[in-house]
Amino acid sequence: MEKIHIRDREYYFTKDIKNNEIYRNSFFNLAKEIFEIDLENWYKNSHWDDNYIAYSLIHDDKVVANVSVNIMHTIYNDENNRFIQIGTVMTDNDYRKLGLGEFLIYKVIEEWKNEKLLYLYANEDVFDYYPKYNFIESSEYEYSKEIAKIEYNLRKLNLENPDDFKLLKRLYNKRNPFSELNVDNFNLSLFHLESYLKDNIYYLKEYDLIAVFEYYDEELLVYDIFGENKLNISLERVLGSLASADTKRVKLGFTPLEKDIFKVNRKIEEDTKLFVYNGDRFLKENRLILPLLSRA
Repeated sequence: MEKIHIRDREYYFTKDIKNNEIYRNSFFNLAKEIFEIDLENWYKNSHWDDNYIAYSLIHDDKVVANVSVNIMHTIYNDENNRFIQIGTVMTDNDYRKLGLGEFLIYKVIEEWKNEKLLYLYANEDVFDYYPKYNFIESSEYEYSKEIAKIEYNLRKLNLENPDDFKLLKRLYNKRNPFSELNVDNFNLSLFHLESYLKDNIYYLKEYDLIAVFEYYDEELLVYDIFGENKLNISLERVLGSLASADTKRVKLGFTPLEKDIFKVNRKIEEDTKLFVYNGDRFLKENRLILPLLSRA
């Protein structure tokens, strides 16, 4: 740990709270208080790996501020890169407006500013905060099309079943065969898949594919698809196999290879915005959406 002074108060800076039980539990408690999220089970399931780095400030033996880095290994046009996603930006209510978040954000920027994409998602309470650090509001794109149901027997997965978990990991490692941009951070995806999406993971045995999707009335939202697609099944057929009798339209949570068969619009979310430090041009010129399951 490094002893530092911010506005005449002494703190300790560390990137290793993972290996200190007192600080780690303090970090979990702060995340629960600020975001109402439970990271403790994610840790207990051994999902906190070297791709998640917590930059933390300690005062009186507790974590009072944090900015985390998620290292995203990507493939685009057969080129391997790293994207850096900032997340879990939080400050204890008793330590706000003391310059702690500013210290940590500048620390992260200095270390990661040369990566192809440095970005974060901000909620509406802090839309005005990140431009101070030269983050600019960027655009993502959303792909949709009308779809017709194809009869198909899906098997719902239960990730508490070791065989189903092993199946998910095997097919996740094959990536999404229908996506132009693949972002690999399995343990971050598991944060979503083991919580609010745990009932939305299905196996298409005939195709040896896994799909994560959700129905919204007449709309189907497909978060992601994993597998090798050895049978060269079309994306349209896979989507039809996921549709219900009521489904009329599908939206994708990833950028399709077959862009020309989809309607593309700028993605607009009223309560969340994408901010990038670098890489804005890359996203816009290629009309990309960062996979929904890769969000921190």
